Amino acid sequence: EDVEKLKEALQEAEREGVEDALLEQAREVLRQKDRQDKAKEALRRAVSLGNMEELRAAIRQGQSVGLSDEDLADASAKLKELEEEEERRQKEEAERVREEERQAMLERAKERAKQDHAKDLLENALRSRDPDALRGAIDAARKAGLPEEDLAEAIQALKDAEAEQEKTASRNALAAAITSGDIGRLRDALQRAADLGLDESGMDAARKALEQAEAKAAARAGLHDALRTGASLADINASLQAAESAGLTDEADQLLIDAVKKKAAQEQAKRDLEEALSSKDPAKIREALVKAGEAGINANALQDAIAQLQALERKADAAQKLRKAMDGSDADVDKLRAA
Repeated sequence: EDVEKLKEALQEAEREGVEDALLEQAREVLRQKDRQDKAKEALRRAVSLGNMEELRAAIRQGQSVGLSDEDLADASAKLKELEEEEERRQKEEAERVREEERQAMLERAKERAKQDHAKDLLENALRSRDPDALRGAIDAARKAGLPEEDLAEAIQALKDAEAEQEKTASRNALAAAITSGDIGRLRDALQRAADLGLDESGMDAARKALEQAEAKAAARAGLHDALRTGASLADINASLQAAESAGLTDEADQLLIDAVKKKAAQEQAKRDLEEALSSKDPAKIREALVKAGEAGINANALQDAIAQLQALERKADAAQKLRKAMDGSDADVDKLRAA
């Protein structure tokens, strides 16, 4: 309202020809009023936005155009509030940074402690050369972040220990396979030992055991073949010789050998009987039949031979009677004729 009155008064003074100096003073007052109004508007906008830089600029502008402390009060209060808030935020940020640094220091200390502990584990494991201790120490060292070059010696020691452990297991497997006499286990154990590069001297006993086991298996197979129908006496006797050479002594093996021996005795008895029958000698045939019975040949299988023996005996008896009759007197002619 005062500005409007001043403008009206200035216009009237210009019309009435008031001196220029006074007019210029009035114009300057108007310009100053305008600058102050703009400064006030800038202050209100800065307070509304709550930006410290704009508030500082607006306050400086207001001060430069001569605004009163009262005009600057709201902006100054807002600026103070924001500055105090910023100071608190900076303090909190500084405290947060200090806490992060403290935590980082603690973490670094923990990491160093873990690494020192891991190094101790590595040293102890290297002294013991125990595979489990080495594996645990290497794992702990990696988790602790130790560089791989620090683990090289332990890794190599673990490889060596595992290799030796495998060799020990292989030697034990060889010993167990030898005890078992199992061909499959012996072959597997020998192959594993060869793959690991065990000394030949450590494998000789297993090779011998394998040879013996294979010989026994072959001998058993020969015995079973000998019990099959159609096996020759030569094959049967060869299987018994092979069983003796292989050293079959188990109870089951002995039962098998006994069965083959029985069959050998029966086949020999059959052969002897055939030869006796071919000789037509009743005494030899009787002896052969007795041996056949002792060998366990079924009586039904001997019926033909018995019949042949009986026929030969009847023939011999008739011949003997004939000879006696021929040696008798003429008075015995009737007997001779009757015979």
